[in-house]
Order: sequence, then C-alpha cells, then structure tokens
Amino acid sequence: MENKKLQIKIQKETNRAKKAISDSKNVHEELNKVLHRLQTLESELNKNKDIGSDLEFKEVKRLERAEILNIIHKLELVESKWNSLITIYLSPSKTLEDLQNDLNPFSSKKGINRGADYIAE
Repeated sequence: MENKKLQIKIQKETNRAKKAISDSKNVHEELNKVLHRLQTLESELNKNKDIGSDLEFKEVKRLERAEILNIIHKLELVESKWNSLITIYLSPSKTLEDLQNDLNPFSSKKGINRGADYIAE
C-alpha cells in the first residue's frame, strides 16, 4: 500500500516537472517576441529622432520594458519550481514530508517565512 502511495506521488511530481518544462518553453517564446518588438521600437527611435521626443512612443517603449520584466519574473518562478523538482530526484534521503514542504512554501514555518519574504519583494 505504501509503495502505491509513493508511486502516485512520483507520478504527480513527474507531471509537475513536465508542466514546468512546458511553462518554461512558453515563457521563453513570449520573452523572445517581446525582445524582438522592443528591438524594433528602438531601431525606429534611432532612425527618426523626432519619434524619440514623442511621449506616446516613449510610453509604448516603457510598457514593452515592463512586459519584459514581467516575463523575467515568470521565468524566475518557473526556474524556482524546476529547482524544487530537481531536488526531489537528487535527494532520496528526504522524507515525503520534507519533499512536500519543499514544494509548498506555505506548508511549514520555514515555508511561511519564505512565502512572506517572497510577498515582501
């Protein structure tokens, strides 16, 4: 019975790993699109200095940069999930409870502090 529970947990973590990989690929594609748009806007700015003084153009450029920062933040979250999943497979000496605490930052006192630090950022 215990082996069956462990197999179910392993399958869940494998599915999480697959989702993290998928999320990572999607975020990277989105980041590349945003970077391309930003490069296009910057090249337009370099071609025509008059556009650079246009407040609307500057606002678009600012929004593009904000979008890039948002995507970078998503990448960091995906990387964090991925690192947690890797820890599971590299640390066979951990108990199941330890692994659950690692994956859920709000499930333990240590996790609550990590979650509070994250929210404070």
